[in-house]
Amino acid sequence: MSILYLHTAPKPKIEGTDAIYNETALLRRKFEGTELSLFPLYSPSSILPRFLYGWHHLSKLTHLQKVVSINHVFSPGLYHLPIFRLLSRPMVYSVTASVQNSDIEGIFKN
Repeated sequence: MSILYLHTAPKPKIEGTDAIYNETALLRRKFEGTELSLFPLYSPSSILPRFLYGWHHLSKLTHLQKVVSINHVFSPGLYHLPIFRLLSRPMVYSVTASVQNSDIEGIFKN
């Protein structure tokens, strides 16, 4: 089984300084797989809309969907990214930040 580890944050400038990237490094040592950042910039920025995440890797993602068994997404919240529609393999979605009361109320609101 091959796993594609997808991040919604850019790679850290100094390797080993980001907890989530350290986590995927451990997972890759145990289960192997490929790691890819969906964030299109080299540095964190809040001005870029989320719907643009991943489109810069369109051809790479399309190719990887033919060779991986599962996608594992790491994101600080429950966000739908349009690029997810192109993921043809099952997805595991890990929320990597704390959840605030306002986040919970928005999810469970009728």
